[in-house]
Amino acid sequence: RRQVYEKRPEGRDPELVLAEFTVKKKKGKLIIPQTVTVEKLAREFVIVYGTTHWGYATYDTNEVIVEKHIIGEIGQMQVKDVTELIIEKLLMRLSKKKITPPRGSKIETEKLRTLSTSTQRITFDLLLKMFDCAVQWRIIEEENHPVPERLRPEKVCEKREAWSGRQCGIAMQKMRLDGKFLLQVAFHT
Repeated sequence: RRQVYEKRPEGRDPELVLAEFTVKKKKGKLIIPQTVTVEKLAREFVIVYGTTHWGYATYDTNEVIVEKHIIGEIGQMQVKDVTELIIEKLLMRLSKKKITPPRGSKIETEKLRTLSTSTQRITFDLLLKMFDCAVQWRIIEEENHPVPERLRPEKVCEKREAWSGRQCGIAMQKMRLDGKFLLQVAFHT
Protein backbone atom coordinates (compact mmCIF):
# COMPACT_ATOMS: atom_id res chain seq x y z
CA ARG A 1 0.00 0.00 0.00
CA ARG A 2 1.12 3.52 -0.75
CA GLN A 3 0.76 6.25 1.86
CA VAL A 4 -1.73 8.95 0.99
CA TYR A 5 -0.48 12.50 1.61
CA GLU A 6 -2.73 15.37 2.49
CA LYS A 7 -2.01 18.93 1.52
CA ARG A 8 -0.99 21.16 4.39
CA PRO A 9 -3.05 24.29 5.13
CA GLU A 10 -0.40 26.63 3.68
CA GLY A 11 -0.71 24.74 0.40
CA ARG A 12 2.81 23.27 0.17
CA ASP A 13 3.02 19.89 -1.46
CA PRO A 14 4.08 17.28 1.12
CA GLU A 15 6.27 15.47 -1.41
CA LEU A 16 8.12 18.72 -2.11
CA VAL A 17 8.59 19.32 1.63
CA LEU A 18 9.93 15.76 2.02
CA ALA A 19 12.33 16.29 -0.91
CA GLU A 20 13.63 19.55 0.64
CA PHE A 21 14.06 17.77 3.97
CA THR A 22 16.05 14.95 2.34
CA VAL A 23 18.33 17.38 0.44
CA LYS A 24 19.05 19.41 3.60
CA LYS A 25 19.76 16.24 5.54
CA LYS A 26 22.22 14.97 2.93
CA LYS A 27 24.00 18.35 2.73
CA GLY A 28 24.28 18.54 6.52
CA LYS A 29 22.22 21.74 6.62
CA LEU A 30 19.26 20.25 8.44
CA ILE A 31 18.45 22.11 11.61
CA ILE A 32 16.06 20.42 13.99
CA PRO A 33 13.90 23.13 15.61
CA GLN A 34 14.82 23.49 19.26
CA THR A 35 12.66 24.53 22.18
CA VAL A 36 14.75 27.54 23.10
CA THR A 37 12.93 30.57 24.48
CA VAL A 38 13.75 34.11 23.40
CA GLU A 39 14.80 34.80 27.00
CA LYS A 40 17.38 32.01 26.98
CA LEU A 41 18.67 33.06 23.55
CA ALA A 42 18.88 36.71 24.64
CA ARG A 43 20.82 35.89 27.81
CA GLU A 44 23.25 33.66 25.88
CA PHE A 45 23.58 36.36 23.20
CA VAL A 46 24.51 39.00 25.79
CA ILE A 47 27.06 36.70 27.45
CA VAL A 48 28.66 35.24 24.31
CA TYR A 49 28.36 38.07 21.78
CA GLY A 50 28.31 41.04 24.15
CA THR A 51 31.49 40.25 26.05
CA THR A 52 33.53 40.05 22.84
CA HIS A 53 31.96 42.85 20.76
CA TRP A 54 30.83 45.59 23.18
CA GLY A 55 32.70 47.96 25.46
CA TYR A 56 31.88 48.18 29.15
CA ALA A 57 29.35 51.04 28.93
CA THR A 58 27.74 49.59 25.80
CA TYR A 59 27.49 46.20 27.50
CA ASP A 60 25.56 47.69 30.45
CA THR A 61 23.24 49.69 28.19
CA ASN A 62 22.52 46.80 25.84
CA GLU A 63 21.98 44.41 28.75
CA VAL A 64 19.28 46.72 30.16
CA ILE A 65 17.66 47.17 26.73
CA VAL A 66 17.61 43.40 26.17
CA GLU A 67 16.11 42.85 29.63
CA LYS A 68 13.43 45.56 29.44
CA HIS A 69 12.44 45.64 25.80
CA ILE A 70 13.15 42.16 24.43
CA ILE A 71 12.88 39.72 27.33
CA GLY A 72 10.15 41.81 28.95
CA GLU A 73 8.04 41.78 25.79
CA ILE A 74 8.64 38.44 24.02
CA GLY A 75 10.94 36.52 26.38
CA GLN A 76 8.56 33.62 27.04
CA MET A 77 8.07 32.78 23.34
CA GLN A 78 9.89 29.95 21.62
CA VAL A 79 12.52 31.26 19.18
CA LYS A 80 11.09 29.10 16.39
CA ASP A 81 7.66 30.73 16.87
CA VAL A 82 8.88 34.32 16.43
CA THR A 83 7.73 35.72 13.10
CA GLU A 84 8.08 38.98 11.19
CA LEU A 85 4.60 39.96 12.34
CA ILE A 86 5.54 39.49 16.01
CA ILE A 87 8.68 41.61 15.53
CA GLU A 88 6.63 44.29 13.74
CA LYS A 89 4.08 44.36 16.60
CA LEU A 90 6.94 44.54 19.14
CA LEU A 91 8.45 47.55 17.36
CA MET A 92 5.02 49.20 17.22
CA ARG A 93 4.57 48.68 20.97
CA LEU A 94 8.03 50.12 21.62
CA SER A 95 7.18 53.25 19.64
CA LYS A 96 4.23 53.86 21.98
CA LYS A 97 5.89 52.68 25.21
CA LYS A 98 6.34 55.36 27.88
CA ILE A 99 9.69 55.81 29.59
CA THR A 100 10.01 54.76 33.22
CA PRO A 101 9.92 57.76 35.59
CA PRO A 102 12.60 58.14 38.27
CA ARG A 103 11.88 56.40 41.59
CA GLY A 104 9.74 58.47 43.92
CA SER A 105 8.68 60.72 41.06
CA LYS A 106 5.12 61.97 41.06
CA ILE A 107 5.00 62.65 37.32
CA GLU A 108 1.70 61.62 35.76
CA THR A 109 1.97 58.82 33.21
CA GLU A 110 0.27 60.89 30.51
CA LYS A 111 3.06 63.47 30.74
CA LEU A 112 5.85 60.93 30.25
CA ARG A 113 7.61 60.81 26.88
CA THR A 114 7.75 57.70 24.73
CA LEU A 115 10.96 55.79 24.06
CA SER A 116 13.38 57.71 21.87
CA THR A 117 13.90 56.60 18.28
CA SER A 118 17.54 55.84 19.10
CA THR A 119 16.45 53.36 21.82
CA GLN A 120 14.03 51.79 19.35
CA ARG A 121 16.82 51.52 16.74
CA ILE A 122 19.24 49.99 19.28
CA THR A 123 16.55 47.45 20.26
CA PHE A 124 16.03 46.62 16.57
CA ASP A 125 19.79 46.23 16.00
CA LEU A 126 20.05 43.93 19.02
CA LEU A 127 17.14 41.81 17.76
CA LEU A 128 18.69 41.62 14.29
CA LYS A 129 22.10 40.55 15.63
CA MET A 130 20.54 38.18 18.17
CA PHE A 131 18.64 36.29 15.46
CA ASP A 132 21.73 36.37 13.19
CA CYS A 133 23.54 34.58 16.02
CA ALA A 134 20.61 32.14 16.35
CA VAL A 135 21.11 31.22 12.69
CA GLN A 136 24.87 30.97 13.15
CA TRP A 137 24.42 28.80 16.27
CA ARG A 138 21.99 26.60 14.29
CA ILE A 139 19.01 27.29 16.53
CA ILE A 140 16.85 28.41 13.58
CA GLU A 141 17.21 28.18 9.82
CA GLU A 142 18.20 31.24 7.81
CA GLU A 143 14.86 31.21 5.95
CA ASN A 144 13.09 31.58 9.32
CA HIS A 145 15.03 34.72 10.36
CA PRO A 146 12.20 36.97 11.64
CA VAL A 147 13.93 40.37 11.62
CA PRO A 148 14.08 41.95 8.14
CA GLU A 149 16.11 45.10 7.57
CA ARG A 150 13.04 46.90 6.19
CA LEU A 151 11.54 47.09 9.72
CA ARG A 152 14.40 49.27 11.04
CA PRO A 153 12.84 52.33 12.76
CA GLU A 154 13.64 55.62 11.06
CA LYS A 155 16.01 58.02 12.78
CA VAL A 156 14.19 61.14 13.94
CA CYS A 157 16.29 64.06 15.13
CA GLU A 158 14.74 66.71 17.30
CA LYS A 159 15.73 70.23 16.40
CA ARG A 160 17.83 71.87 19.10
CA GLU A 161 18.18 75.57 19.64
CA ALA A 162 21.48 77.25 20.38
CA TRP A 163 21.48 80.16 22.80
CA SER A 164 22.39 83.60 21.57
CA GLY A 165 24.99 85.68 23.41
CA ARG A 166 22.20 87.68 25.03
CA GLN A 167 20.45 84.52 26.32
CA CYS A 168 23.75 83.24 27.76
CA GLY A 169 24.26 86.57 29.54
CA ILE A 170 20.77 86.46 31.08
CA ALA A 171 21.31 82.86 32.22
CA MET A 172 24.66 83.77 33.78
CA GLN A 173 23.09 86.74 35.60
CA LYS A 174 20.45 84.46 37.12
CA MET A 175 23.07 81.93 38.26
CA ARG A 176 25.09 84.50 40.17
CA LEU A 177 24.88 84.33 43.98
CA ASP A 178 26.66 86.86 46.21
CA GLY A 179 28.80 87.97 43.31
CA LYS A 180 30.04 84.42 42.61
CA PHE A 181 29.07 82.28 39.68
CA LEU A 182 27.44 78.97 40.54
CA LEU A 183 28.51 77.53 37.22
CA GLN A 184 31.59 77.93 35.07
CA VAL A 185 30.94 77.75 31.36
CA ALA A 186 33.40 77.53 28.49
CA PHE A 187 32.37 79.01 25.16
CA HIS A 188 33.74 77.67 21.89
CA THR A 189 33.43 79.62 18.68
